[in-house]
Amino acid sequence: MKLTNYTNSNQYRNPTSLIESFFNRDPFDHPFFWGDVSRTGDTVRFKEGDELTVEVDLPGVSKDKTTVSVEGRVVSIEGTRKVIHKGGAQEETFSRSFTVGNSYNLDKAKAEQKDGVLTLVFPKNKVENGGKKIIDIS
Repeated sequence: MKLTNYTNSNQYRNPTSLIESFFNRDPFDHPFFWGDVSRTGDTVRFKEGDELTVEVDLPGVSKDKTTVSVEGRVVSIEGTRKVIHKGGAQEETFSRSFTVGNSYNLDKAKAEQKDGVLTLVFPKNKVENGGKKIIDIS
């Protein structure tokens, strides 16, 4: 099964949104200016087997500030946390999305957030008769 990062490309469908995003972006939102601020959600681990386990490091993010949603085969993780640095405090938001293959059941997904790690578990779809299904002919 192949996992791919999902990028929402809606901004590229409208040419004026590219111009707006260029002029409305924060020029200081660049790693050079972040200093000691650690970015959230940078580490994602995938483990495959009888189930797909996805672990996302979310230091400083509480479970009530984290949202996991599924749309089609795309799983999205969003959240916010308060970051304190020399210039003061600010609220940081993040989002990560990835596509899960058809061999996993997204309806029976489980999520747990503990010690700064969000763990998502997707069980494999059960396949009977080695994946072969007989269809009656009428």
